[in-house]
Amino acid sequence: MKYVKFLVFLITLFCTTTLLAQGAWHPEYTHWPRTILEEAELEAVRDRILIAPYSDSHANIESKSDVEYSACEMERDKAEVCRSAAFRYLMQSDVLYADKAKEYLLVADREPASGYTDVYENIIWDSENLTAISTAYDFLKGNSYDFAGDEPDVRDQIQAMAAGLYDDIMNDYLVNILWEAGGKKTNFGAKLASALGMAAIVLNTETSGDVTEQPLSWINYGMNLLHNSYHEYLVDADGGWSEGAHYQKYTAFNVIPFAIAHNNFVNGATEDYAGTSLPPNLLDERFQLNAAWGIKIRLPNGARPNFDDSFNEPYYFSGFFAGYYDDDVFAWDYIDSGNPYNTYASPGNLDIEMICVYDDNYTGITEPEDLTYFLPEAGQAIFRSSWEENAVYMCLLGEYGIAREGGRAHEHPDNMSFIIYAYGELLAMDSGYISYDQHDLVRYAKNHSLILVDGEGPSAASTAAANGTDALIANYFDTPFIDYAEVLTMYEDAYFMRCVSFIHNNYFIISDYVYSEASHTYDWLLHGNGGGNTGNDFVLTANGSKYSVNGVDLNFFINSSSAITLSSYDDYHEGGYNIADEHTVTQASITTGDLVLFSSFLMPAQSTRDFVYTPINLGDCIGGTIAEDNKEAISLVKYNSDLVTTDFLGVDVAFDGYALNISRLNGEIPSVFFLKDGQDVDYDDVDIITCSDTTNISLNIETDLAKGYISTGCTVQFFTGNPPANVTGATSWSYPGGGVLTATFEDDTYFEIEVVWSLINLSSENNVVSSLPMLYQNYPNPFNPETIISFEMPFNIENPVIEIYNIKGEKIKQYSIFNNQSSIVWDGKDDMNRPVASGIYFYKMQAGKYSSTRKMVLMK
Repeated sequence: MKYVKFLVFLITLFCTTTLLAQGAWHPEYTHWPRTILEEAELEAVRDRILIAPYSDSHANIESKSDVEYSACEMERDKAEVCRSAAFRYLMQSDVLYADKAKEYLLVADREPASGYTDVYENIIWDSENLTAISTAYDFLKGNSYDFAGDEPDVRDQIQAMAAGLYDDIMNDYLVNILWEAGGKKTNFGAKLASALGMAAIVLNTETSGDVTEQPLSWINYGMNLLHNSYHEYLVDADGGWSEGAHYQKYTAFNVIPFAIAHNNFVNGATEDYAGTSLPPNLLDERFQLNAAWGIKIRLPNGARPNFDDSFNEPYYFSGFFAGYYDDDVFAWDYIDSGNPYNTYASPGNLDIEMICVYDDNYTGITEPEDLTYFLPEAGQAIFRSSWEENAVYMCLLGEYGIAREGGRAHEHPDNMSFIIYAYGELLAMDSGYISYDQHDLVRYAKNHSLILVDGEGPSAASTAAANGTDALIANYFDTPFIDYAEVLTMYEDAYFMRCVSFIHNNYFIISDYVYSEASHTYDWLLHGNGGGNTGNDFVLTANGSKYSVNGVDLNFFINSSSAITLSSYDDYHEGGYNIADEHTVTQASITTGDLVLFSSFLMPAQSTRDFVYTPINLGDCIGGTIAEDNKEAISLVKYNSDLVTTDFLGVDVAFDGYALNISRLNGEIPSVFFLKDGQDVDYDDVDIITCSDTTNISLNIETDLAKGYISTGCTVQFFTGNPPANVTGATSWSYPGGGVLTATFEDDTYFEIEVVWSLINLSSENNVVSSLPMLYQNYPNPFNPETIISFEMPFNIENPVIEIYNIKGEKIKQYSIFNNQSSIVWDGKDDMNRPVASGIYFYKMQAGKYSSTRKMVLMK
C-alpha cells in the first residue's frame, strides 16, 4: 500500500511541476502575422496602400516611422514609432525599417516611476506601449525578418513588460489597492486588459513556472477584465461609454487592435477563460452597442458631443467594422462626417487598423432610420430634426447607475444639462474637458446648463469615484411633430423634474418643476456659445437672452412662478486640448420657499427673426406665448391639475393637467397639442380633448389626418367637428354624432384619425354629454390639514371608491362614492384615524373599468 501512496505522490509532484511550467495559450498556433492581419490578407493590403483612402493613412505611417527615437518624450511614443516602422517593413520589405523597429524592441521599457502612485498612473502609458511593441513584433515575424539571433531578447522584453504590469496589479500591495478601488473599473482596465491580451497572442508558446509570466494568465485576466469593463464598469445596456465619448475613443487605441487580433487568432471562437466562457470582444454585443451609441449621440457635423470629460471631436472607428458586421449605418457614419476616413484615436492614430480592416468596397451606406433616441441606461435623450448637417439637435443628460458611477474621475455633475446644435453651429454648450490637469475648471455643476440650489448642485467626481446623484430619463416618446422626455433627479434638498418638448423639429420648450420644504435661491443656467472670448455675440434681454453664432441665433425666453432676476457672467469651457476658453452664461435667479416652476423657450433661428414673447403668470400656472409672423405657440406649466383658463393671443384655452403646449399657424386650428398628466383641453370654448384617465397625450392636426400619441390607456373624446373616415391604433371607436369621436386606447399607443378637423362650436342640443367618470385635482394642493377631492360620477357605475396611497404604494384610506356625490374631504388621517406625515400622496378613483390617479402634497 505504501508503494501505491508513493506512486500517487510522484504522479502528483510531476503533474504539479508540469502545471507550474505551463502557461502557454494555444501553443499549436504558429502562423504569422496574427494580430491586425493574417498571411492570406497580406497581398491585398499591400495593394491597398497605393490607393485612396488607404494611401493617406499609409503616408501617416511612413511619416511616423521616420521619427527619431531621440525626439520622443515618452516610451509609448517610441513604441508607436517602432510599430509604424515594423508595419512599413511588412508592407514594403525595407529592412532598414525592420532594423529600426528591432532597435526599440530590444530596449523597450516602461515609463519611469518613482513610487507606487507613478506605477499606477503609468499603467495607461505602459499598456499603450505593450500593445504597440506586441504588434510590431508580429509585423516583423509576418515578413520573415531575420532577427540575427536577437529574437529571444525581443520576446524577453515583451514578456518582461507584460509580466511586470500583471505583477504590479496583482501583487504590489499599494498598487493593487488603487487598482481594485478604481483603476480596473476605468479606461485603465480596458486598456491594460487589451494590452495583456495582445502580448498573450504574440507570445502564445511561452511557458514559465511564474504565473505572472504566463500568456495564459494574461489572456485569462485580460478577457475577464475586458468583459467586466463592458458589462459592469464602463458600458451600460444602451452602449454608452460612462466616461464620455472622448474616453471611448481614447480606450480604442488599445481595445480596437486587440479586438481585431483576438478575433483573428481564435477564428471567432467562444472559449473558456478561467472558468468564464467568452466570445472575442469583436463579437461581444456590448462592443457593437458601444460603437452604435457613438452614432446615435453624434452631432449634426459628425463629431461626438463633449459631455463629461470629452471634446467635440470625431470618433468613427465603428466604420472600420461596417463590412464585418454588414452594417450600412456604420459605413455611413464613417463616410458622411466632417472628417471622413478619420483615424485619430488619442494618443496616436489607428491608421494601420484602418488599412487592414476597413473595406472601401462595402456598398451599403445608409443613414440611421431613427432621428430621436432615448437612452435612459446611457443617460441621454437625443432630439434631432434630421441627419443633415444643418439639423436642429439637442442632447439632454440624465445619467444613473453604470453611466454615472463608471465615469468616476471623468463624470460631470450635469443632471438635466443639455447641448443644442442647430443650422451648422453649436449654440448651447457643455463645458467639456480641456485636459486632465485643467478639468477642475469645468467639471462642477455651475459649469452646466442646470439649476443650482443656493449656488450648489450635485457634487463633482473625485479621482476615485463618481459622486453627485443619479438622474433618470423617463416618460419619453417621439412622434413626427413632437418629441418629449423628462429628467428626474434630486440634490441639495430639492427634487427636480425637467420636461423637454421638441416641437415641429424646430424649437424646444423646457418646463422645470422644483420642490423643497426649505427656502432656497435657485439659479437657472444657460451656457450659450457667445460672449467671453468666443467671438460670438451675446445680449441679455427683458425675458432672457440671445446668442448669435455666425448668423445663427439662439433666442432664450424664461418665466417663473416667482420674480426672476436676470444676470450674466463668464465661465470656462474647453476650446481644444489644454485650451481654456470663456463664454457668457445666462442666469435666471429666484428666491422662494414654495414649489417652483420655470417655463422657457429655446428658439434656434438661421437668421435674425423677431420673436414676440409674452409671459403668463396666473398664480399656480405660469408660461408664455411666442409669436413670429404667422407662427404662434403657448406653453403653460403648473404644479397641480386644477382647471385653468387663459388667453392664447385672442383665443381662450383651458386645461387641467400639469403642462400644456399648443402651436398654430395663421390663428387657425392648432397644429400641435400636448397635454401632460391631464384629462381635458378646451380650445375656443370647445372640449377638444377629454380623457377618462390622467395621461400624457399629444395631437397633430393636419388637413385631413390627425396623428397622436397617448401614454396611459383610456377612453378619449375628441371634438373633431366632422365624422372620421377611420381611426387606427384604437382598440375601439365610435362617432355617435355631435362632432365628438370616442376612442379607446391601450398604454403607449400611437394613433391616426382620418378626418377633416373642424372646431365649429355646435349648439348645446347637439353636444354629447360625457358619460365617463372624471377625477379632478385636489384643492388646495399642497394642503394642511385637509383637502377637497372633486370628481364626476355617472349613475351607472357600481361601487366606485376613492383610495389614498402613501409614497410606498400602501393604501392608507378608502372612501365609498354615493349617488349625487361630487367630492370628498380628506383630513390627512389614515383608516385608523392617525395623522399621517408630510409628504407626497396619491389618490385613485376606481369606478368599474375606469381608473384615474393623481398626486397631492401634505405640508405641515
